[in-house]
Amino acid sequence: MKRPALILCLALFLLAAAAPTLRWGQKGHRIVGQIAQNHLTEAAARAVADLLGPGATTLAEAGTWADEVRSDPAWRFAGPWHYITVEDDSAYDALPPVPAGMDGIHNIVDALQYFEHVLRDADAPHEDRANALRFYVHFVGDIHQPLHVGRGPDRGGNDVDISWFGTESNLHRIWDTDLIEHQGLSFSEFVRFIDHIPPEDVAAWQRATYLDWVHESKALRDSVYDFRGGTLDAALHQDYRDLTLRLGYGYAYRKTPIVRRRLLQAGIRLAGMLNAVFEAP
Repeated sequence: MKRPALILCLALFLLAAAAPTLRWGQKGHRIVGQIAQNHLTEAAARAVADLLGPGATTLAEAGTWADEVRSDPAWRFAGPWHYITVEDDSAYDALPPVPAGMDGIHNIVDALQYFEHVLRDADAPHEDRANALRFYVHFVGDIHQPLHVGRGPDRGGNDVDISWFGTESNLHRIWDTDLIEHQGLSFSEFVRFIDHIPPEDVAAWQRATYLDWVHESKALRDSVYDFRGGTLDAALHQDYRDLTLRLGYGYAYRKTPIVRRRLLQAGIRLAGMLNAVFEAP
């Protein structure tokens, strides 16, 4: 092999080795997007394709855009849109007003309300509605991850260090990524395994409001922080920031059913919202 070719091969190898693995920002959101795509009406599917095309024309493809665009300095201000902080002693019993503009978005609930409003505005510019759809798809997924409705002191689990099967991680990443990756499935396989739900459950899930979604995720946090059947939690008074917890098969076995249910709920609810938004006149 000639030297230039050898150098090129080495460079490509190093580039591939440095490539990031799929995260909830990719695989989880693709799962949510594909489930929603499976349950769209014909009118909603046409509207989605019209807004997203050409290029990424499905919700599975569009669902990762809101994470990818964060690397663009022009969108860096959108970081807080991906979560909301709700402390344990907060009831969070009322939705805020719909923001008048993007400068009024302070958290994920604001974002969901605002981008739904843009999607419903048939007179809004096409590009604005297309970006609203990309954001909306992503945030419906995010709010169903319990730690995106997080506690302030540990930043939604980001400050809780975890040794996950011997690899350095943190609690937020466990729920964003590691529990999904542990299944060893592609996003399409994951969808085929879980996208089976009776029509009555579809209807019930789609009746839930943004406030309900927040309450559900907040209620699931006790299970997220239940590392050893509650024993460790009580001893530490729910403060884990000075430890590195070692988690593996037991935690994955107990928590994966929650992850699967939340991904499925997010996809079903996203379809319901988009079907309503794009309902044929």
